[in-house]
Amino acid sequence: MTTVRCQPFVCFSALLLLLIGGENARAQLSNLRTRWVATGSGTASTPLDTLGVLPGSLEILSPADSSWRLVFDSGTNTLLVRGRSLPDSVLVRYRTLPSHLGRSHFRRQLDASDSSAWYRESSLTGARANDPPETREEFFTTGGLHKSGSLTRGIAVGNTQNVFVNSALNLQLDGPLSDDLSLTAVISDQNVPFQPEGNTQQLQQFDKVFVQLGYQDRKAPVTRGTLTVGDIVMRNPLPNDGGTLRRTDGSPFAGRYGSRQPWASYFLRYYKNVQGGQVAAVYRLGNGGDSTLANARTSAGVAVAKGKFASVLVEATEGSQGPYRLRGPGNERFIVVLANSEKVYLDGQLLRRGFNFDYVIDYNQAEIVFNTNVVITKFSRIRVDFEYADRNYSRTILNAGHTQRTGGLTLSAGYYAERDNPRNPLLLDLSDEDKRLLSSVGDRLPDAVASGATRLDAYDPGLPLYRRTDTTANASPYPGVYVYATDPATARYQLQFTELGPGEGNYRLKNNAVNGRVYEWVAPVGGVPQGSFEPVRPLPAPAKKQLVTLGGEYALNEREALFGEMALSEQDVNLFSSLDAADDRGTAFKVGYVNRGRPLAFLPGYEWVGGVDYEHDSRHFRPIDRFRDIEYDRDWSANPDSAGAADRIFNVSVGVVVPAGRTDTTRVAAPDSLANQGSADRTDGRIANQRSADQLTYRLGRRMRGGEINGTQHRVELSKNLGGWWVRAEVFSLRNRQARLTSDWQRVRTELAHRGRRWVPGYVYRLDRNALTARNDSVVGTAMNFDEHQVYLRTNDSIRTRFGADYAYRRDNAPLAGRLVRNNVAHTANLLLNARIRDQDLALAFTYRQIANLNVKSDDPSTPPKEETLMGRLDWNADFFGRAVRSELSFAVATGRELKREYVFLPVPTGQGTHTWRDENGDGVKDLDEFYEAINFDERTYAKFFVPTDQYLRAYTNNFNYRLNLTPPRRWREGGALLAFFSKLSSVSSWSINRRMTDDRVWERFVPFAVIAPENILSNQEALRATLFFNRSNPRYGMDLAVLRSRQKQLLTNGFEGRNAQEYKLTARTNLRRDWSVRLANVRTVRTTQSDFLTSRNYRIETYQTKPELSYQPSNDFRLTTAYAYARKRNAFTENTAERATFHEVLLETRWTKVSERTWAATLRYAMIDFAGDPNTALGYEMLEALRPGNNLTWSVNWQQKLTGGLQLTLHYEGRRAAAAPAVHVGRVQLAALF
Repeated sequence: MTTVRCQPFVCFSALLLLLIGGENARAQLSNLRTRWVATGSGTASTPLDTLGVLPGSLEILSPADSSWRLVFDSGTNTLLVRGRSLPDSVLVRYRTLPSHLGRSHFRRQLDASDSSAWYRESSLTGARANDPPETREEFFTTGGLHKSGSLTRGIAVGNTQNVFVNSALNLQLDGPLSDDLSLTAVISDQNVPFQPEGNTQQLQQFDKVFVQLGYQDRKAPVTRGTLTVGDIVMRNPLPNDGGTLRRTDGSPFAGRYGSRQPWASYFLRYYKNVQGGQVAAVYRLGNGGDSTLANARTSAGVAVAKGKFASVLVEATEGSQGPYRLRGPGNERFIVVLANSEKVYLDGQLLRRGFNFDYVIDYNQAEIVFNTNVVITKFSRIRVDFEYADRNYSRTILNAGHTQRTGGLTLSAGYYAERDNPRNPLLLDLSDEDKRLLSSVGDRLPDAVASGATRLDAYDPGLPLYRRTDTTANASPYPGVYVYATDPATARYQLQFTELGPGEGNYRLKNNAVNGRVYEWVAPVGGVPQGSFEPVRPLPAPAKKQLVTLGGEYALNEREALFGEMALSEQDVNLFSSLDAADDRGTAFKVGYVNRGRPLAFLPGYEWVGGVDYEHDSRHFRPIDRFRDIEYDRDWSANPDSAGAADRIFNVSVGVVVPAGRTDTTRVAAPDSLANQGSADRTDGRIANQRSADQLTYRLGRRMRGGEINGTQHRVELSKNLGGWWVRAEVFSLRNRQARLTSDWQRVRTELAHRGRRWVPGYVYRLDRNALTARNDSVVGTAMNFDEHQVYLRTNDSIRTRFGADYAYRRDNAPLAGRLVRNNVAHTANLLLNARIRDQDLALAFTYRQIANLNVKSDDPSTPPKEETLMGRLDWNADFFGRAVRSELSFAVATGRELKREYVFLPVPTGQGTHTWRDENGDGVKDLDEFYEAINFDERTYAKFFVPTDQYLRAYTNNFNYRLNLTPPRRWREGGALLAFFSKLSSVSSWSINRRMTDDRVWERFVPFAVIAPENILSNQEALRATLFFNRSNPRYGMDLAVLRSRQKQLLTNGFEGRNAQEYKLTARTNLRRDWSVRLANVRTVRTTQSDFLTSRNYRIETYQTKPELSYQPSNDFRLTTAYAYARKRNAFTENTAERATFHEVLLETRWTKVSERTWAATLRYAMIDFAGDPNTALGYEMLEALRPGNNLTWSVNWQQKLTGGLQLTLHYEGRRAAAAPAVHVGRVQLAALF
């Protein structure tokens, strides 16, 4: 990439012309025009041009007189010349735009098709219907399309920076294009490299392109289709968003096929975030049958993948809400999860994302934190399905599907294929040697490992580099050891390290102050490696996946059907190699019979349901994504990640149920126990939250898969209403005879509840007994083995105030010496309250859990004999005294983990960063203590990025947010002298604390303002803002006192880093006359930074400043301000620190505004600084505010001009000059088009 430096004013002018006129200059005819304009009439009545004119391009060529002024009206395109001694005409040069933007453009007039246009009238203004309507200013008109957004292009230049261009696009379109076509488009491109935060249920994507064309045949309403292009989601089965076969009135068809969509393939399941196109159409084939029903659907798509699918099991920690780090299926340490691609399951239940729901996720860090309404225990089963970014190879995806119904027969076919392009690696650089290695290993990908060392031709001070040497340790020689070095003569190796695990590598991370990670070699002990890293790099291989399905369903009658589906899969994990190809292809099929409900003559109101099916998956069958239930393999005591054996599954089910939707006022709806409303141990979520009718069902399952599964399942489910009582029971049994082990599993869940007018008491009993037994009858393992009793009490749904409480007693068993023994005893209590009392809203959720570990070894400090978990959240909003006092409180406590982090600084385009680098020691190496938080725009060339680690510390979390607004009642103004005085006072305050600590005492955990020893605080973010106003709404005079206090502390791998700030500001204002005002501000600030490893960042800056200000404002359009500021600063970190600074500043600022047309502002600032200390340090940089000792001059000019309809031009220029230093100039220009 070639960079260009130029003088600022030259580049500024040239780039402005390029930005505005560059596109039109490439047209066949130039947009630069000249014309003689008459001046004698004194009015501008003749349009200057038939096209739009760019106002900023107007200039007088002849005769030349600088005192003449051009007045241009962009709405009428007319020009008026003002000045003295004007000739009869002048020669004007200007540039045109493609069209007259001040004129309406249309294909046909609205009045021609609007029979009521002649009578429309406004009762307020008296405007008739035929008067021209008010139009919204926009860059272009789009008829019936609704649109919003803007397009921005900008350029920045300077004599100390390179030229760079920034852009932002945000456009939404929605509406009809014709009678049959509609358009929906969301186009956003704002150069944002980050993904949205995963803390809400609905995500706002910052960088997205999405265009959808919809077609609806007006003559044949059953025919419709969509074409979607851009950032889309390819999924199967399709969502119920119009893909269901429907009648012409829009109602879904629920005839002989019931609620099952015929094209919902059993084997073909996937969810992919891609960039590409997808087309889908629903239509009717043939003339027979119901003409109001579409009977065919076809879809196809082609795209480029953004990532890979993964399903991982997360190990839970007792009482810890997180964060929990997600890794890739290949144990990739740092991954980026694609936004909105995750599905988080807890104990088999799908959770909801959001602060007010179950969890939040950081997509960029791949971290999940569970909220306080979900209790995490060491028995919790957390599995997450997600897509993560993978840019090794360009991956193409093809999909297609077709479904057609003829009479009672429905046939469907599906196809999906994804393939990496071996010839087009993206972020991967493969040498010929790497490709030969990949071609020789076949499917044995763990053997495809290459060296991570690269020898550079020249020394690069911006990278951590190493030298290669031979060394000796413990009397043994070790050749080829890499050592971190900064000597340009020897530091020539750039290394890529891979984490292999403890005791598997010879290198470990080294704590240092270098901008980047540094590894050090550690000698083996007894031939056993002592590190976790090696300078090697696994070689990813291009892969291919493909699946073809063909299925059908034949309806025997309206309630019974036969169905079947077959699938052919192909998966090649290494396209570079032709070896091991025998296991690439596999087949699978499933056939069965289903009865969706036949009335029972001997039991009115009930139906019997049932079915039978058989499934066979060959040994090498590989699906695209997981296609069975998340807990399916677990219920068979099987590893869901295992493969390599044929799978045969036989199922039979029969039952008696009350049809869904049947109304019976004598029955009582099933109550949701408190445990199923968001608290812990939601053991079986399949029917836990259903308000099910009466039913009794039985299911038998038989499965055989190699030597892993040879078992039988039995499952019985019962629910029954008995007057005001409701009872439910579930029984599950499994016996699985494996090659060496036998798995026996029994699960029982019963619930009894009574629904009264106000209260619903209930009792729940759970039993879960699983044991893996060897041939000698010794127990070697268990998936779960416990029994639990739970009682609950909650209010009826009809009660406005919601209250609920439950208590659970649970006993867990674990194998010990070949038999099951009592291992844990747990007590869990939950409390829930939601109430509204007059002007107050109260929500409370509290959980207490105590678990006793009975078989703890005395020498095992990791597992205490007893563990306690306290977790809760309080939300309270209140208004008092007629909303004179408004209070908002949110407080949450929990137990979690604090992650040790590292950070690095990476270069970014000028102005988009946060830090600047100054080489203090002159060695060219970018050390961490040489990066300062930048103040000037042109110095913001580096951004700070945090790099997570796998080092966690247990922490108690405390999150407190409080806001208080005080506004005296209006009637106090008419009271006595005392009330009138207090009526002039008002205040706004907020206090937030987000703290993680190791102190487990109750007072410190539950009192947010408790004093905690610094060594017990792992991280802290605290901010207190309070402002007291006097005469806030009085324009003549007033005062305010503002207080700001903030504290920050962060846990890093090298220690702690903290920042504290205090600011007290007293401001008084008064109007001397109508045009003149005075303002006086007195400020005291204290800023403290502390670092355990960057000693140069330990300082405390105390500042005292006074600033009088005088303003002149003769009208709303113009304002002139002058000010003088005197400030004293000193470093008071220790008694020995002597850095001091004295500031004398003079400020002149002017602003001219014409509403809705232009804004012009200019600032001139002179600062004389007397400084005692080293200015080339982080402390000196902050104390001097990025200036230099002595005389400093800074200036800035900002001009924002509204051009012709919808266009807005912004020009910004700033500069500074210090004593004995060259001047710095920075200019930016930006053009925005409003849609």
